[in-house]
Amino acid sequence: MTSHRPIKSIRAASEGVVLVCRKCERKLKGGFGPDGDLPFAKALARATAKPGKVAKKKATGRKAAVAVFEVDCLDICPKGAVVAISGSVPGTWFAVPRGTPMDEVTKRLGLTGGAEPEAPAPAGPERSGEAGEDLGRESPNRSDRSV
Repeated sequence: MTSHRPIKSIRAASEGVVLVCRKCERKLKGGFGPDGDLPFAKALARATAKPGKVAKKKATGRKAAVAVFEVDCLDICPKGAVVAISGSVPGTWFAVPRGTPMDEVTKRLGLTGGAEPEAPAPAGPERSGEAGEDLGRESPNRSDRSV
């Protein structure tokens, strides 16, 4: 039997983690933040920064209040929105429409002082797939089709 090095834990100051689809973000070319000119990840990082931090010298990664990581395409691709996954609710992915206020985003993602995230709104069968709705649900009409 071979000897392996022990697994070490690394302390992080982050209170939460959010994964953001890089491709969605790039397609929107901004649209978030107070002036609507910031990419989603940067606007979210600024909105969740610890008080007293200077914007240019704010902590990032494991030292940030909320660690925001851009990841490769998540294959959802909503029109006019960015897909985000919060570590506090990994079973629910969020399609955040362009221009959504950051206080609403932090509330829905469960990033406001340990508050529970809001449950996603149920999607109707004729509208499923629009930004901000449940994209994983299949329309009831599809299962009823006969060949």
